Parts: sequence; structure tokens; C-alpha cells
Amino acid sequence: MSDFDLERLGDVWRQQPDAAEMERLQRTAAAVSRRARYSQIVDVAAAVAIAGVVISLVASNPRGDAVLMGTAAILVLLYSNFRQRKLRQV
Repeated sequence: MSDFDLERLGDVWRQQPDAAEMERLQRTAAAVSRRARYSQIVDVAAAVAIAGVVISLVASNPRGDAVLMGTAAILVLLYSNFRQRKLRQV
């Protein structure tokens, strides 16, 4: 790359986007944010439903190994939801 190319690239980089482009970027950002919120709601609802099923299965069969497996399943579910939340924040 020559100095002229770098100068031109720098000029393009420093230009302010026009109003139409800014509006398009804001709409895209709003859509992505809305999709992320819906995804988070679905994840939490699925986790609550799965935890309810696991708890009902453990309650119907309260043996030691069933309680242990149910507890492990809920802990894995909580850990995976925690990791997904951290990844979404990044």
C-alpha cells in the first residue's frame, strides 16, 4: 500500500456516516437487541420448564440416586445458562 492509499483510507474512515446510514445502523442495532432479549427469555423459560420436569421426576421417585441425578442435571443447567449469559455480554 502506498501513502496515498493510506491517506485515502484514513479520509474514508474519518467521514461521518450520512443520516440514512445512521438510521439503518440504529434499526439493525435495535433488531439485534430485540432478538437477544427474546433469546434470553426463551432460554430462561426453557430452563424453568426443564427444572420443573426434573423436580417432578425426583419428587415422584425420591430415591437417593434419582435425587443425585436430578440435582446434577439442575446444576448443569444453571452452569450452562450462566456461561451463555457471560458469552452474550461479551
